[in-house]
Amino acid sequence: MVRQRKKKLGRNDPCHCGSGKKYKHCHFHKDKVVSIRPHYTPAIDPEIIKQIASRSEAKEKLRQSSQGYGKPIIAAEVKGYRVVGVGNQLYYSPAERTQTFVDFLNSYIKRIIGEEWGNREIKKPLNERHPILQWYDSLCRLQKQYASKQGEIYETPITGVVSAYTSLAYNLYLLQHNAEVQQFLIKRLKQKSCFYAAYYETFVAAWFILAGFKLSLENEQDPTTKHCEFSAKSPKGEMFSVEAKSRAASKSNYAIGNQLYKALSKKAYYSRIVFIDLNIPSSTEHTFEMLLQKITSRLRKKRK
Repeated sequence: MVRQRKKKLGRNDPCHCGSGKKYKHCHFHKDKVVSIRPHYTPAIDPEIIKQIASRSEAKEKLRQSSQGYGKPIIAAEVKGYRVVGVGNQLYYSPAERTQTFVDFLNSYIKRIIGEEWGNREIKKPLNERHPILQWYDSLCRLQKQYASKQGEIYETPITGVVSAYTSLAYNLYLLQHNAEVQQFLIKRLKQKSCFYAAYYETFVAAWFILAGFKLSLENEQDPTTKHCEFSAKSPKGEMFSVEAKSRAASKSNYAIGNQLYKALSKKAYYSRIVFIDLNIPSSTEHTFEMLLQKITSRLRKKRK
């Protein structure tokens, strides 16, 4: 038996429904609609999903162990340039000059502090320069001593001065990437009389960021009220008002009454956390427990 092929209707042929109308005026457009069968993705083995989730969780824990609980580093190489995302800004430089994150930090601090200001300071005698530029000079000397060929990664021993310079750069990066860097803070960092107090504040903010807190910075230029440095929201949703104080250098005593009084006089919207830097060199004369006992004893006398 030979099956005859069904004749295809022309646009002007009578419609197949028997209405007597031409096909193009009846079922032509309805017949053109093609029903699309839904596409079903084959089921994935639940064990495979667990393995993927486990690897992702392990990778994030590894990142947190080295970078803390703040936002992850965002970096990529694009057409010979190293691009790094910081907050809502992009920073880029030739990839051969920015092979490590420390390379990026060394260039980042110049940009955020201000290259023009830095160049003016460099022209001064070394002992008259701002501490940041004195630290930078030590870094350059260390790099010249240990750098081999240009473009190659090399190692140097860490020194206190270089650590201070890199730590400030990293603190400012953390602030900009997770909250913001206010220009008032930069202004205070540039002033020698305010530098150490502002420098210590960057550490306090960085500690909270690395611990997973979300920071809300106060308007430092608001003259109508005295308020804490910032508010911090814990991963559990608890809110704290944070204040950072530091003592002047070269003090032989351990009194912190003045710093604590000034901190407590600030307006706080939440439970207070006060940091006070004693700013004294480490000594084997007193253990940490003995030092803590001396300080608390002084504070109790103040309270009486």
